[in-house]
Order: sequence, then structure tokens, then C-alpha cells
Amino acid sequence: KTAARQQMSMPRAADYAKGFIQNWQRWLPLDAMTWGWGLWLVSPTLWASETLTGLVISIPDGDTLWVQPDNDRSPRKLRLLGVDAPEICQAGGIASRDALIRLIGHRRVSVTAKYVDVYGRDLVRIQMNGQDVAAQMVRSGHAWSNRWHKSLGPYAAEEAFARQAKVGLFAQPTPELPRDFRKRFGTCYLETPR
Repeated sequence: KTAARQQMSMPRAADYAKGFIQNWQRWLPLDAMTWGWGLWLVSPTLWASETLTGLVISIPDGDTLWVQPDNDRSPRKLRLLGVDAPEICQAGGIASRDALIRLIGHRRVSVTAKYVDVYGRDLVRIQMNGQDVAAQMVRSGHAWSNRWHKSLGPYAAEEAFARQAKVGLFAQPTPELPRDFRKRFGTCYLETPR
């Protein structure tokens, strides 16, 4: 009887695994939850940040760009971390791209690459004149703070400001999230020649 009671109170490895799966949010850092924790856990190359400077050579949409690094011959395809801009063929897509061009087009930028997405793009934070470019895109109403489950994302305050001011995308009565647009129509991304 005592041995059976001890066995029942002793947690098994399967119980730990089940508890982890049910409560993973408590154990992972916010960045991991917000930006694709599955990739973060699987790929050791995504743990370290890489900082580079380079020239922005192309901007196909409001959250994707090509940068020619100072110390590398091949251009790098990058995506702004923490934002989701409208697809180029979606309402507000061209305005979003043009806003990013005005901010950083054909300029030298400092880039911190944190992760890689499923399309092979480095997910980056970009500083221009000491300002976070993604934050500027959201605050001006040209992108959404990237949501994950119930989180409003890292730029929720900037998005709230843009909604209150009714600027950019938020001047529309019901702007459609890019992820909802992609679910209905797919992507309309056009590869820009380098």
C-alpha cells in the first residue's frame, strides 16, 4: 500500500512533459513566445544576435527589404521584427512600402538580426538616426504590431497611438490584418530584382 502511494505521488517524466506542453508560456521568454518559439527552440543559430551595417538597396513592401552589408558581397533579405505590414496588393500596401522607402530607402542602416523566419529572411531590428524603424512604421499607421495568441505584440502602444490618431491604415473604418488577408487570398509578394 505504501509503495503504491509513493508511486502515485512521484511525478513521472511524462507528467513533466505534459505540464511543460500545457504551461510553456511560463517558461519561455517573451521574445520566444512572440516571435516563433518553435524555431527559437529548434535552431541553435537563432540564439545569437548579429549586428551589421549596410546600404538599403530595395524595399518590396512595408516590412521586407534588401540590404547590401558593408563587409559582404551578397545582399541580405530582411524582415522587420515585430511588425506586419499590409501585402503590397492589399489596401494600404503601397503606402506602407512608400513609408518605409521614405524612412530608410537607399540609406545606410544599422541592423540587428535576431532570428530567421520560415522564408529564410533574417528578422531584424533596424536603427536609423537612433530611432527604431519598426516602431516608426507602426506609430505612423503603416504596419500593425505583430500579434501572437493573446499578445498585442511589442509595438502595441505605438499601434494604439496610430488607431487613436486615425493615421495611415487606421484611418479606414475596418483595416484588415495582413495575416487575415493572406488566409483569404495568399501572398502577393513580388520578388524584387537585386
